[in-house]
Amino acid sequence: MDSPNRKLHFCYTFLLWLAISLPTVKSSAQQLIFEQAYVLNNLLPSNECYHIFKDSQGYLWIATELGLCRYDGKYLKTYDDKKGIPEKAIYAFTNIKTGIWMASSAGRLFTLTDGNIHEKRLSVPLMQQLRKKDDFPYEMRFNKKLLINSKWASYILDTLTGSVQRLPPKVTTSKLELTDDGFQIFNSEISSVVPYITLIAKLRNRPEKKFKIPFRGKWCYRYLSAKMPGKFLFAYNDQLVEVDTALNMKIHTLPGDVSAMKVDAKGGLLIGMYKTGLLYYPTAVIEKPITALQRLSISSILQDEEGSIWCTTLEKGVFICRNNKIISYANLLGDSYRQTIFHSTPRQTFAMQSDKLVRLDINGKDRPASEHETPELIEEMVGRHAKFCFHQNEHLFDLVRFGQNSFFGISYPHLYHIDDQKISTYKIPMPGRCLAVLDSNHVLFGTGDALYRFSVRKKSYERLTDIPARPLCILVTSDKRVLVGTKGKGILQYVNGKLRTFLSSGIINDMQQEANGIIWLATNDGIVKHFPNGKQIRYDASNGLPSKYIYRLKISGERIYLNTSEGVCSFPKDAELRNLKQMPFRLISSTANGKSIDLAENPALPFPINNINLKFHLLSFANQHHKVRYRLSPTDNTWKEQSASEISMENLHPGKYQLTVFGKNSDGVLSKPISLSFSIDPPYWQRWWFILTSIILAVALLIWLTSLFFRRLRRREKEKNRIDQLLAESRLAALQAQMNPHFVFNCINSIQHYIVAKETDKACDYLGRFSRLIRMVLLYSREREVTLSQEIELLSIYVSLEQLRFAEHFDYELKVDPDLDCGQVKIPALLLQPHVENAIWHGLLPRTEKGRGKLSIIMEGTLNGIEITITDNGVGREMAKKNNAGSLHRSTGLKMNTQRMAMLNQLYKTKFFSSTIEDLYDANGQSKGTRVKVNIPSQHD
Repeated sequence: MDSPNRKLHFCYTFLLWLAISLPTVKSSAQQLIFEQAYVLNNLLPSNECYHIFKDSQGYLWIATELGLCRYDGKYLKTYDDKKGIPEKAIYAFTNIKTGIWMASSAGRLFTLTDGNIHEKRLSVPLMQQLRKKDDFPYEMRFNKKLLINSKWASYILDTLTGSVQRLPPKVTTSKLELTDDGFQIFNSEISSVVPYITLIAKLRNRPEKKFKIPFRGKWCYRYLSAKMPGKFLFAYNDQLVEVDTALNMKIHTLPGDVSAMKVDAKGGLLIGMYKTGLLYYPTAVIEKPITALQRLSISSILQDEEGSIWCTTLEKGVFICRNNKIISYANLLGDSYRQTIFHSTPRQTFAMQSDKLVRLDINGKDRPASEHETPELIEEMVGRHAKFCFHQNEHLFDLVRFGQNSFFGISYPHLYHIDDQKISTYKIPMPGRCLAVLDSNHVLFGTGDALYRFSVRKKSYERLTDIPARPLCILVTSDKRVLVGTKGKGILQYVNGKLRTFLSSGIINDMQQEANGIIWLATNDGIVKHFPNGKQIRYDASNGLPSKYIYRLKISGERIYLNTSEGVCSFPKDAELRNLKQMPFRLISSTANGKSIDLAENPALPFPINNINLKFHLLSFANQHHKVRYRLSPTDNTWKEQSASEISMENLHPGKYQLTVFGKNSDGVLSKPISLSFSIDPPYWQRWWFILTSIILAVALLIWLTSLFFRRLRRREKEKNRIDQLLAESRLAALQAQMNPHFVFNCINSIQHYIVAKETDKACDYLGRFSRLIRMVLLYSREREVTLSQEIELLSIYVSLEQLRFAEHFDYELKVDPDLDCGQVKIPALLLQPHVENAIWHGLLPRTEKGRGKLSIIMEGTLNGIEITITDNGVGREMAKKNNAGSLHRSTGLKMNTQRMAMLNQLYKTKFFSSTIEDLYDANGQSKGTRVKVNIPSQHD
């Protein structure tokens, strides 16, 4: 290797030669970035395309050899001989307010209105004229009348009268008229017989002037015109005639025959040529063109509302340039990612690939800088900084200028300090990646795992901090912030010995800062413009960049230069590359449950037609990364976004709905909204008449069921009562059946007593009374109730029998309330007899006191019925219990009567059948009898 001094001498000698020699060399290396419209070309019936234009609705139309095609960015519709264009090919067209006029290869005239093609009556006379000379139209203009230029002649058509006039040809000359509206071309056939073309200028406020334009070439049938700010252009063959408003004329010779010409929105000129590609003049100055599509025949040029430039070709279909602000240098540098960018003056930028050094001039003077091999040192110089590369031994990843006459460079194993005296080499612990000047004494550099600071005075470095990801670039900003771009961790900021996140994620390959503080970031996902306030704008391939992979970037003057995976490109740093145009948004189709519907008429859909599918399309051709933003009121509270252009709404509930839909392009620009209103009728079971009818039927059913329930309940209750009554009656009858034998037994005992005692008269009297009593008991036993008089008679006979039996041992007293109707009042049969019997047998008979016993029965009416009081002056219940303690006789009458009272209460659903027994005492507390009260309700039937 040469000595360091020799290397430096060679480097500076080369730079001096570069600064002197490069500005004097001219080349046309700059290109617009075109790409084939692959989706469109795959749909076209033919790659031989003649015209491209856009209609008022935003659709793209392409005239091909095999038909006219309408394209919406996704779907293609072809009009050919089966759909109204017998010749298939459209050769000429013009766009006017009422629609688009077109002419087929045979001269058949059509209009395009609202997406429909209509043949005009002027077709017949025009076709007759063209057939005479095997002619075809190639240009149409409309200025009060329709002017058609064909291969051999010019025709004026009156659309009102339907007349066709062929302009007479001139043998020796061809005439052009120039007005304020542009060129009017007459007698289009030009051949070598014609020595010149006559141009008659008739501009407002200018005297008429004639020019003679020398004819160049053997013959010409097609020539074009255009109007630029301040000048008029006319082209035939390879000649471009320029006439300004002062009527000064210039003639430019182009590299090929002109086949299309278009003035863009910024006043630049686009010229398509036959088999020579495209020329682009960004300004009104017709020099230093930018080229594109070399070796292709450009048949038509269109710039749409989004700024994209479309070109049809005769060989390879349609091409699109998404952004004419971006210039590529791939024809000089190729598309290798190893190429690098640098610049040495504010107006010149240099790039190098392998052994080729190229100057990129914004004025179009791009050329190889040297035909010799690049020196082994020097790959980049950027303003006051320079970056170099050792091509023979080591690759320098980064190099910066330090002071006026020295540089620092970094490679895999070394850090280099290069000054005008020597090259100092410092071994670094890890492969180096990037450099940045911190101040007049320090340089920062990054390795694979850490950030270091090198001291020039101490000639040593120190480790500042670890880096969690590989550092790819370092930027010291104007306010002395240290930013480290990494592979995968975004941008880290070094502050007080620590790293903190400045930008959260991504691969940052390079960073540059403008004077106004804006930082440009080269990433693997495009280029990012980072503003001081934190706002960011991202540009990628959808904005016209050749690739989203940006490896290096440089700011040179007013332009940004990028090194991408598809080559080097540049654009003005203040240019807006985003598509901020609001594009048309269309509803393509709408279906409900699979059947087509028209939502524009606010339809009311019958239930269950509640599954709605809508297809939309945003007529944006710059890129296809569109989204749909929508909200369905009242069900959606927030806006929804999706990449698919199809919206499906399933199982919608009945009600009124308002759907608002926006199209959204890749740059976030929303289209005008589409608002659709529709409603879904409720099912019949949710309608008012059905609900009302259902309520009425439900109420009626409820009433019927309630009535049925209560009828059944009453029936069951009645049946239960009947059963209970039968059961109570059977139990009562059983009790009566038990009581009657008991009474009979006692009476027979009395008769037996009289017979044994041979008291025949008494026995006969007793037997007579007994037989009468038996007849009454047998009779009353069949009855549930008897009258009060019958019960009194039965009790009187019974008491008289007991008096006879016990030798008038007691007196009997009966008192009846005179208000009681004894013949009508009824009481249960044999209800009182057990109490009377108990008073006699257990109260009066055991009495040992002097005087006769007394039995008193009092019957009185009460509010609830009858109260019967049975009183005796016997021994009382206490003495009776003692007297009966050793007796075998057990009185069952009272017990059965108590049970009978309970059954009567149950049978008659009352609680007024009752009996109470009360012991009576004298003043000394001695028992003097018992009182029984029996209550019988008056209404117990």
